[in-house]
Parts: sequence; structure tokens; C-alpha cells
Amino acid sequence: MSRLRFALAQGVLLSDALTALRAVGLDVSRLGEDRRLVVPSGDVEFVLARPSDIATYVERGAADLGIVGKDVLMESAARVLELADLRFGACRFVVAAPRDRVRDQRAAAAPRAVRVGLATGARALSRVARAGRTA
Repeated sequence: MSRLRFALAQGVLLSDALTALRAVGLDVSRLGEDRRLVVPSGDVEFVLARPSDIATYVERGAADLGIVGKDVLMESAARVLELADLRFGACRFVVAAPRDRVRDQRAAAAPRAVRVGLATGARALSRVARAGRTA
């Protein structure tokens, strides 16, 4: 029987991903021991990769499952199924423009930043777009 291949994004989400995997009983103790990118652990094999590669690995069969940010998943356009929102990780989405390109100087003087969570990314982006029209 072959091992389940689980692709994990190196970087900001890795710590929370390892916590979630520990919580469901997977042994992640060997991850980070050295610089290996493929780490066997019982019936599971972890593949550490760049976030932008995770969805492609799953889509093409190089990994069976993966954990990656929703923003990366949406940008990849990979034909994969999002099984669950793990409710961790967030990114900061900032809309910026040179001052001389902004018609209303009040908008330029008071820049806005919107916290975009994985579960509400699309809704938050639409709020940013609406806020930009009313500023």
C-alpha cells in the first residue's frame, strides 16, 4: 500500500498546518529536522513546497492532499476540490496608488487596509471595491 502524500506550503502557514495535523493524530515530529522536502512519517509522506506549487501538485497527482492559503488556491486556477476551510492564516490586502493619481486627496491621506481571512476573502475584496467607490 502506498503512502498518502500530503503537500504542505513552506512559510507562514506551516506552523498552523502542523498544529492542525497534530490535532488529528498525525506525527509531524520529523518535519523540520533537516532540509528534506519529502518526509516519510508512518502511512503519510509529507511534501514541503512553495505555496504556489501546492495546488498544482494535487491537481497533477504528485500529492493526494494539500494545505495552502485560499488566495494562492484561487490564483492558481487549478482544478482541485477545496475540502475544508481550516480557519487559520490571513493576508493583508492593501490598495495603493500614487497621490497624484487619486482624485480625492482625503482618500490618499487616509489609506485603508482590510484584513482578508481565508474564509471571507472574496467578500472582503468586494468590500474593498465598494469602499474605493465611496471614498
